[in-house]
Amino acid sequence: MRQSMRWMLIVGAPLIASCVADGNVDPRTGKTISEQALVLSAATPVDIEGVLDYGGVAFAENPTTLLEVGDLHGYEFNGKAGGVVTITLNGSTCGRPDTLLDLFKPEDASGNRGPSIAENDDAFIGSCILDSQIRSFRLPVTGTYLIVATTFLQQGGNGHYKLSLTCDNNACVDPTAPTFASTRIAQTAIDAGGFNVGQLFDIGDFLFETVYQTRDGMGNNLAGAPGGGKPRPNFRQIPNNVHFAGFGGPEAQSCISCHNVGGDDGGGDNNHNIFQIGDGINRASGVPRNGIALLGLGLRERAAQEMTQEIQALLAAAKIQSQVVPKTDITVALRPPTNPTINFGTVIAKADGTVDFSALNRIDADLVVKPFGWKGREATVRRFIEGGWRVHFGMQTEPSVNNHCITPNVNNFGNGANCQDPDNDGVQKEISDGQLSAGSVYMNTLQMPIRLPAATPAAQARVNNGEVLFKQVGCEGCHRQFVTIKTPRLVQKGDTTGGAGITINFATDMKQPRPAVNADGSMTIEVWSDFRRFQMGPSLQDSKPFNQIAADTFVTPPLWGIRDSAPYLHDGRAATLLDSVLLHGEGNDTASVNAFKALTADQQQQIVEFMESLGRTEDL
Repeated sequence: MRQSMRWMLIVGAPLIASCVADGNVDPRTGKTISEQALVLSAATPVDIEGVLDYGGVAFAENPTTLLEVGDLHGYEFNGKAGGVVTITLNGSTCGRPDTLLDLFKPEDASGNRGPSIAENDDAFIGSCILDSQIRSFRLPVTGTYLIVATTFLQQGGNGHYKLSLTCDNNACVDPTAPTFASTRIAQTAIDAGGFNVGQLFDIGDFLFETVYQTRDGMGNNLAGAPGGGKPRPNFRQIPNNVHFAGFGGPEAQSCISCHNVGGDDGGGDNNHNIFQIGDGINRASGVPRNGIALLGLGLRERAAQEMTQEIQALLAAAKIQSQVVPKTDITVALRPPTNPTINFGTVIAKADGTVDFSALNRIDADLVVKPFGWKGREATVRRFIEGGWRVHFGMQTEPSVNNHCITPNVNNFGNGANCQDPDNDGVQKEISDGQLSAGSVYMNTLQMPIRLPAATPAAQARVNNGEVLFKQVGCEGCHRQFVTIKTPRLVQKGDTTGGAGITINFATDMKQPRPAVNADGSMTIEVWSDFRRFQMGPSLQDSKPFNQIAADTFVTPPLWGIRDSAPYLHDGRAATLLDSVLLHGEGNDTASVNAFKALTADQQQQIVEFMESLGRTEDL
């Protein structure tokens, strides 16, 4: 499945409007409509929105269904030879957008799909002739098909669409294909060794790509706050994408629809920005967030985990030493021994048994390194994606709902009468503990970003000099090039069973490319982050704090893969890498940014060219 969830390599595939009278002339080109063939090639991006199941719907109320000029939205589905399908594409209002619908067969061995095997422009269904439908089409082979939803002449229309897929003869389902129901594995089975890392990766991959439905628990059925007071799935008002406080949306139906810039599991464009902790309606009430790229998360989690263990051990040793008679205050520098250049400040273990945390540096008093989220608010991928399911899709995990039943949090989970169904949609355990583990394994074993060689020796020389200048002006003070992982293994345990979970060995389980193993068994990752929080100054600060983290404070984002994750910064305001650097400079990084500004324009460009070498490979 991974091969198909990226830019579609479809060579010479004409998409021809099927229901337009001959001689109808496009005034922009002077050509008849029948000559306006849309061709998808290797250079033409299709925005993959996810995997659609039979009976599934991409809702017009979903903000990700906006079709603008040039947009091509792709949906995959698994079909069986002989199955008869109907695919319907409606504009949210008639002609806005004027829809165009095409179907492509499964990829061949080279990744090509060939020309479309069915298309429709104007279906003349209902009261709107401009909607599209491929009706009662018999699937020729078994495999993964691609639906492309677009607009007539790709002219956009500033409107949202509804897309639905049905099976007409009860013979469409490939029994070997995954479904949401098939991913509902038990955590006890994982604990007992019933799944290996690769199998859990595949389940998590499907969960990342699937288009969630109300039958899965997507959305909510709350008549009022914290819900939106609309029928299920109760999307927030479009196109605003504004969350209601900690409850969130929903404002999407799949992960991949907002994480596809640069390839699968990438960042998001500004059209998919969300506005967190708002009033559910007005963008000005929330804090804007651009989607982050997701590669290499497991390495970052393990590095943060080891740093946490090491600095907590330093404090524990100091507390013991402070109680040795004669008792005395012990000051300890919180520099993790495996990565001693990263400084989390100092603490004082006092003779009276208390601890003075006043000199901490860019970390919470729990001494837990939290690399995830723009603010550095989560320590683990498991908790990070658990929050994502809840706020983006309205899907609550089994462990989090169990906690809600013990300590109710109606603002985040809803005020449904049954604590096991707080969003009142009739679906309990919307994401099981086992599914949460599979999603965590998937995220934690994605490949890492890499350096991309320049096209010529001269260009590579500029990249190399740009790296030297990057360090000379002080950027590496925060964006540390290397971090060492002493033991490159990560245990993923469930929350509900107390069982063993599963252990990820990054040397063998992580997708390629992955770091080499050093002679001592460690790994060195070129992440370009120090895992700490910094004050970024008033020009970059949010309108309000987030989870008790100050409005102007953000974690140092890793620069690996940055070439393929535009736009930049937490709110996507920087269109270019140069802009992203120049917008720093009013907080803890003032000196380095001033040094950057003092460079010549060509030297600045060399630094940009170095940053552009930090990219990624194609998906596996």
